[in-house]
Amino acid sequence: MAAIEVNQQVFNELKQAYSEKFGGSLKDLMSKLDLQSPYPLAEHEHLISERTIRNFFNTLPTPKTQEKNLNYLCTVLLKECTSYQQAVKKFAPGTASRFVQQSWLDSYLEHLIKECNTVKVLSMREPISLDDIFIKVNIIESIKGQRAKSIQELEDNSLDCNRFGQIVHQKGVPGLDVVKKHQRLMIWGMAGAGKTTFLKYIAMHGFTEQEDTSEKPLPFFISLKKFAESENRQSLFNCILQEFAQWIPEQLKHIRSDVDQLIIDYLDKGKCLILLDGLDEVLARDTDDVHKSIEDFNKRYSKNYMIITCRHAACEYNFQKFVEVEIADFDDQEIEAFINKWFSKSPNQDKLENFLRRLNENPSIKQLAKNPLLLTLLCLVAGDDYDLPINRYQLYQDAVEVLLKRWDTSRKIQHDTTSSYKLSRHLKINILGEIAYDAFIQKPQKYLWHKFELGAKISKYIENIDGFEPHKLHDDSQLFLKSLEMHHGLIAEQAQGIYAFSHLTFQEYFTAQYIYESRVPGLLNQILKQHLTDSHWREVFVILACRFPKADADDFIKLIFYYANELVKSDELQKMLKWLYKLTTKTLELSSSSWRALYLTIDLDTDLYINNEINIDRNTAESLSIKLREINTKYNKIIHRNYKDLVTKNLSVIHNFASDKASNKSWKIYESSKFIQNRLEVDENFTLESKLQETINIATENSNVNLADALKFLQSRQPSNRNSTSEWQQWADDLQNVMLEQLDIGYDVQFSEEDTKALDNYLYVSNLLLDCIQESRYTIKGLREELIDNLLLPKEQIPPHLFGDGVSNVLAQD
Repeated sequence: MAAIEVNQQVFNELKQAYSEKFGGSLKDLMSKLDLQSPYPLAEHEHLISERTIRNFFNTLPTPKTQEKNLNYLCTVLLKECTSYQQAVKKFAPGTASRFVQQSWLDSYLEHLIKECNTVKVLSMREPISLDDIFIKVNIIESIKGQRAKSIQELEDNSLDCNRFGQIVHQKGVPGLDVVKKHQRLMIWGMAGAGKTTFLKYIAMHGFTEQEDTSEKPLPFFISLKKFAESENRQSLFNCILQEFAQWIPEQLKHIRSDVDQLIIDYLDKGKCLILLDGLDEVLARDTDDVHKSIEDFNKRYSKNYMIITCRHAACEYNFQKFVEVEIADFDDQEIEAFINKWFSKSPNQDKLENFLRRLNENPSIKQLAKNPLLLTLLCLVAGDDYDLPINRYQLYQDAVEVLLKRWDTSRKIQHDTTSSYKLSRHLKINILGEIAYDAFIQKPQKYLWHKFELGAKISKYIENIDGFEPHKLHDDSQLFLKSLEMHHGLIAEQAQGIYAFSHLTFQEYFTAQYIYESRVPGLLNQILKQHLTDSHWREVFVILACRFPKADADDFIKLIFYYANELVKSDELQKMLKWLYKLTTKTLELSSSSWRALYLTIDLDTDLYINNEINIDRNTAESLSIKLREINTKYNKIIHRNYKDLVTKNLSVIHNFASDKASNKSWKIYESSKFIQNRLEVDENFTLESKLQETINIATENSNVNLADALKFLQSRQPSNRNSTSEWQQWADDLQNVMLEQLDIGYDVQFSEEDTKALDNYLYVSNLLLDCIQESRYTIKGLREELIDNLLLPKEQIPPHLFGDGVSNVLAQD
């Protein structure tokens, strides 16, 4: 039995009565207590030991002891009190005792475990225990500089990639170990990576090794979507108070102020664990308020633990003092462990063995299984003896088809009362497509519907279908909605009367399906013009790339390429791209899109051409660079570095160092990503002297006499830490002149805000284009390679046929 802390007033009364009644005599008190024993005591045995009583009265300010001992002490020492609770009511009325507080905590934790220990996704007919399927989560602790491409063509298993174009180069470490190390954690992951499941597991089990629950942080699991969209949204602080108070027994709520004070005390002492799930699900209109609420809370209650989860590319806001990590994909052992847990209660072990065998025989599908959500879909498909799909679009399509079949064949459906049976699967998909698309084109995108809203949309669609009677439209629409939730698992009730697609993936899938099936002239062009740079649409475009047949797929990919280049059509951006082309192709003799991407990425943190203060997402640029290099590696098209590359990078580093010295700033390269530091070969042992000497040696060895002589002259005038900032500035300017003359680098151009935004969008769309190219099964190989080779070129260098007839025809329809 856990010890409880004694109320101060009651403790004072006990001490006073002990002194007055027994003169502080332990022997006399123990004799009196022994008479209260409910069972015979052996010789020299006492109801409460001498040591326990002595420690009790000598502890300051108040002791902890078992409640049964407190009951005996109160009975003997206090008048008209036969229990500790009676003493609290008598001597401390209106004050919640530790016992009462513990009952609140127990009630809350019971609710929390109940809420977090069940999982019901997709077509599960009933919830299952999270512990029954939970597999340990691994975390990649450093994600900057490792941005790479999304899943390769599914028949290729050469790379470990995830949905948002990030190659995993390292083995993850146990997630709970990472959580223990960091007080504030931002956990990134692709859709279905297991972020919510991980948070729920932490909520239930904590992350400390303390057995005593009173010593563990008190967890609060909060959906940020529900928090942002709640009526009369409160602060995060008030939300936490409400989250706890709503589960307190009704008979104790008359002392709500004590309930709040308990949580405030926990917060003040840093004894809470705040788990904020789904930052990516917060609508754009609410993001600033949510960010501010989180920041305000952390400033006031900075001692507590906090973990936030978010999908990749969904949030650009940087929370203060948060360590950013990423959930790793499942490895082979974890995939097998998940499958074994999933089917552990199945009587048909042959099905399990067959599923594992088929999965191991199909590496492209096993690649998808690295994602927990997609693995769940595969397990559901296997449960129906369904063949494994061959690509991502097919997986989504097959999953939807299986779920819809379950509705049509379910014996629970009463066809004589449910009119939705009259709808074919194709019509059901059309309804869901309209719902998904109509919501997706809204600004901001809509993810939640009131029940009456969905009912109205369904009624409007089915009112012209034969067999539906006008006076029954309302009932039929509600029955259909219920079927989607109960039997198909495609729509789920998130709160009372509030519905959403059971997973965002399905909304994206049905949106893409609607666009593909619509055949409305100019629709695709209109959508690309309006939404191509919107990250919320990213997966929709990738699904479309998978969906289109050959001719349409070519035109779709070329159209994205066209709009990407339209983003950088301004004179200043074209001038930059001409410089980039000239530098890589002519000066450095490294004529590939991967080298252009690398040098543009490096330029953002140095001053090769663009001023390094530019507000561009470095991760997007790094991702593009890594993707292009991996593609060239795959197709054996790597152009190896030469001495000019080494010299150019070295000089960019030296100039950057000198410029920061002149500005009396800390060196920015040390603040850049590991990707940049690795490519520039900079580490903690960097010195300007050694880097400059290395560059002189390289120039000399390669007979570049003019450059070597110019650098030797600069070396003779190299300033030291004792020199003034003006002397450092003069030296940096002289080096810049050498760089411009010898290598055509060091321009330090500042772009307008409009051009900066356009370049940022161009890099994002170029990433998207690569994802679409690699996901599309039908795009002509030659076209794929040509589009990739012509990325990051000025328009004058791009073959005109890449903006050819297919693109012109689509544009003409607008």
